Amino acid sequence: MRAMKNIDLPARRVVKLAPGGQHVMLLDVNRALKPGERVPLTLTIRSADGARSTVKIQAEVRSAADHGH
Repeated sequence: MRAMKNIDLPARRVVKLAPGGQHVMLLDVNRALKPGERVPLTLTIRSADGARSTVKIQAEVRSAADHGH
């Protein structure tokens, strides 16, 4: 596993974030998060022409046992 600053999103292709593959890991969180809890995340998308947009999501917290950490 290694940190990635960017994830390529090819045109007309699905990119899935999932345990065991590319995923989001929250580090240095200031309180304990419980499995099943939802946390707000904002993803910043940059198109090929450099335009930026944001997508706000509610991500479900999973236990470390769910993805082999």
